[in-house]
Amino acid sequence: MPESISDSYLDLNKALHSDSNFGSRANCGGLATKLHIALLRLHEKGVCDSFIDYGCGKGNLVMNLRNIISSNITIDGYDPAIDQFNQKPTKSYDFLSCFDVLEHIEDKYIDNVLDHIRSLAKGIAYIAVDLQ
Repeated sequence: MPESISDSYLDLNKALHSDSNFGSRANCGGLATKLHIALLRLHEKGVCDSFIDYGCGKGNLVMNLRNIISSNITIDGYDPAIDQFNQKPTKSYDFLSCFDVLEHIEDKYIDNVLDHIRSLAKGIAYIAVDLQ
């Protein structure tokens, strides 16, 4: 699988995530406030049985969704800088979110990351790039 992050940038991200506030927004700055409702409705319609938060940081959104949603929806997260979520996924998901991630990808890896996202998202991709 093509590289998506350099070793030095991975180390930097691990250090940044050691701060308790970095990568810890459970509702992704308001973008995911009602995501659980969308997932449940899509599941009821038979079009969403799996979800991944790509670049999930500490996984607060993942844990929040797992706590709220009791339906049979697989909820996963991926973040190379977090031990709990650093296994690069290979299966596809019905719904993929990617909040406040792409603007942090090193230029030489952006095509690899976008290709990886495309391979994982078999249905819906909800992507927000923070340009503040």
